[in-house]
Amino acid sequence: MKTHQKDLLKLFLIIAFPIHIWSIYQVLSNFEWVAERTTVWDAVGFTAYSLTFALFESILFLVLLSPIYLRLRKNNKADIVLAVIGSVFMIVAIWEMIYQINSNNSNFFVTTIDQIVSKYKLRYRYKAGLIMSVAVFITTSIGLPPFLIVKYDKLKSIIIELYERIELLSYFYLALDLLSIVIVIIRNLTN
Repeated sequence: MKTHQKDLLKLFLIIAFPIHIWSIYQVLSNFEWVAERTTVWDAVGFTAYSLTFALFESILFLVLLSPIYLRLRKNNKADIVLAVIGSVFMIVAIWEMIYQINSNNSNFFVTTIDQIVSKYKLRYRYKAGLIMSVAVFITTSIGLPPFLIVKYDKLKSIIIELYERIELLSYFYLALDLLSIVIVIIRNLTN
C-alpha cells in the first residue's frame, strides 16, 4: 500500500471514531424503546441501519477532507497534517455532540443565552456580547489546537499516539459495520 493510501486510511479511521461513538450512543439510548415498541429483531435492524449510516457518513467526510489532507501533505510531514486535521475534526465532532445532547430540538446556544439574559435581566446589547463571547470561545477551541500541535512536538507525539489507539478501536467499528451491512441486506431480502 502506498504511503498516501496508508495516511488516508489512518485519516478515515480517525474520522470514523467520533461518528461511530455518537451512533452507538444514539442506538443505546433508543434500543430499549425500539425493542419494547416492536421486536428485538427490529431493534437489531435499527442498530444495523445506524451503523451503516455511520459508515457512509465517515466515507463522506473522508471524501471531503482528503483533498485538504493531500494539499497540506505536499508541504508538511504526514504526522503533523494528520494530527492537525484529526484534531480539528474531533473538536468539531465533540462540539456537535454537545450541541445535540443539549439541544432538545431547539437552538441550545441561543436558548441558553436567552435564559442567562432573562435570569440576570441583562439588556439586549449584552446579549450580543454574550453571543460573541460564545462564538470566540468555540472558534478558539477549534483554532488553537492546530497551532499548538504544530508548535510543540511533545503534544504532536501525544496526539499521534492517541490516534494510533483510536485507529485500533475504529477497526472494531468497521467490523461491526460489515456485520451491519449483512443484517441490512438480510432484512431487505426477507421483508
